Amino acid sequence: MVTTVAVSRAAVVPPQNPGSDLPASPGLYNACSFTSQINASCTGAGVAEIDADRAQEGLGPITLPSNFGSLTPAEQMFVITNLERVDRGLPPVVGLAANLDAYAQQGADSGSDPSFPPNTDGGGSLWAGSPNIFDAYQAWMYNDGWDGSGSTNEACSSPSAPLCWGHRDIILGSDASPLLMGAAVSTNGQSGSVAVLLVGGDSSDTPYFTWNEVTQNLPVGLSSAVPSGLSEQGQKTADVRAWASGEPMNITASVPGGQGQISVSPSACNLSPGQTCNLALTFSSANLSSLNAVLMVTGPNGPQFVALVGDPGYRQAASDGGVFTYGAAAFHGSAGSLPLSRPIVGMASTPDGNGYWEVSSDGGVFSFGNAGFYGSAGNLHLQRPIVGMASTPDGMGYWLVASDGGVFTYGDARFYGSAGAIALRRPIVGMAATPDGNGYWLVASDGGVFTYGDAQYYGSGTSLPLRRPIVGLSPS
Repeated sequence: MVTTVAVSRAAVVPPQNPGSDLPASPGLYNACSFTSQINASCTGAGVAEIDADRAQEGLGPITLPSNFGSLTPAEQMFVITNLERVDRGLPPVVGLAANLDAYAQQGADSGSDPSFPPNTDGGGSLWAGSPNIFDAYQAWMYNDGWDGSGSTNEACSSPSAPLCWGHRDIILGSDASPLLMGAAVSTNGQSGSVAVLLVGGDSSDTPYFTWNEVTQNLPVGLSSAVPSGLSEQGQKTADVRAWASGEPMNITASVPGGQGQISVSPSACNLSPGQTCNLALTFSSANLSSLNAVLMVTGPNGPQFVALVGDPGYRQAASDGGVFTYGAAAFHGSAGSLPLSRPIVGMASTPDGNGYWEVSSDGGVFSFGNAGFYGSAGNLHLQRPIVGMASTPDGMGYWLVASDGGVFTYGDARFYGSAGAIALRRPIVGMAATPDGNGYWLVASDGGVFTYGDAQYYGSGTSLPLRRPIVGLSPS
């Protein structure tokens, strides 16, 4: 990779440049270098690379907004720029401007630093010879100095060259307010290009995408799930790391379903951007297999859950409402003894597993255990029958879906769209919510998959020679 840097006017930059280059790992190169598409593999590799580099500076990991995968490349670059700024105590770039995007696009297409609009007041221009934004940002932020024999930054021609770390200095610069941004990706040329333009004191352009829109979708960062069966293995404690990225976060932690046998300390953390908090879990009993406990961490944008202990289990629902439990799944009641007007067609569990709902084809909802009732479609004149349901992450609401793709929301479930207005080749047969509850998938009997909100499309069964129809789906 080769990168260039052009400075409109030298910005005031905090002394935060690394002591030496941090070259990109082969994992980032293999996952991201040859594609402009930010797929799940590249996102995982890119975040892991940036997190490892930030750790060298004592910063916590980044946390991408829940809808990152549905953002445009320019919006994704804006997000990464501001995560790096805000987590270091710098004010965010206010927003993206269409006029500045056009200047950035010209630079990306021509393989050079974008030019500046007239009457600018500080800022900088960045270019990288790669079509991938994670690849570009790793070079700009962490591999932009002199490595002992050279640099990916062609302006860093010697250890004392003034523009070594020039890209990083622009990204982390303090320029006149309002600071606006343009960004673009091009696949022109041998390897493609990424370009960014930061313009200080830009009061003539109106941003179309702002940082305030991003922070509404920033989750608390959480480390990977705790392995199940800890107490059975003799382990009495486990740790989950939580962090804030992009905005300050006052978070709380609790253990629904722990029944007093699992505690977490501290129960609250007030985090500045870039800071982490260690949540220590203590298991006070040697037999927790009957529990379905989760660690619930709640931040400014809602709760998130980490699975804890409890043997795996599951429930089945019959069309007459009968519920059958297996493993550690507990029985909390059923609609089997009720005179149903229509058959049961689906069920969903509460997040801690201590309750569930059943739904019938006429939209009637039946709640059991700690599952709350938030409404039903039983009193609606449905054009097509209900075929499935999904719970929100906090268990305070649910979605119902009909065979024509119509989606009905209850409690805190939000509407992100439906297939109700689409001429479907085959009926919808099921749905599943994304882990953060900001989107969902619908699936048709021919394997067609429809995505809404932050649910991403990864493929479907429509191209397969199916011997029998698809009847459901579940998320990873």
